Amino acid sequence: MFSSAQEFEDAMKMALRNIENGKLKQFYETNSEQDNIDVLQKLLDLGYATGYSLSGSLGGYMLSLNNPRITIEGLRFLEGKHQEPLIQPIQNFHINQASNSMFGIQNQSTINVTYSDEQIRDLIDSQCDNEEDRKELHALLETLNAVIQNNIPVQKGTFARFSDLISKYSWITSPIVAKLLEHFTK
Repeated sequence: MFSSAQEFEDAMKMALRNIENGKLKQFYETNSEQDNIDVLQKLLDLGYATGYSLSGSLGGYMLSLNNPRITIEGLRFLEGKHQEPLIQPIQNFHINQASNSMFGIQNQSTINVTYSDEQIRDLIDSQCDNEEDRKELHALLETLNAVIQNNIPVQKGTFARFSDLISKYSWITSPIVAKLLEHFTK
């Protein structure tokens, strides 16, 4: 086990020199197995070396050689001219529902959100376990369709009877708003 980052870095340089001299197998056999695995795997992860692989089993690890060589990044590391890799923080998101959502880094994205009545009914049936609430959510959809199909002017309070239901099942707001926007933007 390495006692410092410098000791680990020195072992990485030693491994790269052994690769350069065609003696990777000798390097692998001279140190403790776990230290070698850590060093050689890190070299692969950083892109400093290529042409070998490590595989583990119950009996230990096996080094497979396929023309091991140093990459340009590895040479820079040996010469002290390498740049520290940018370490991106790992972010974990635990999301229960994320309809029509995008995660990650995008330069440009487009989401077209439309829901058919059938899709909304299926969503209600799959997401709502309470039979009475399910009936009310279906009634909300029917009211929405009546407003749209009959071109009824929507006044304040038209959907008031559904406000508690919408608060309880907030996922329904996305399909409702999408349906309204689709109607009003045509």
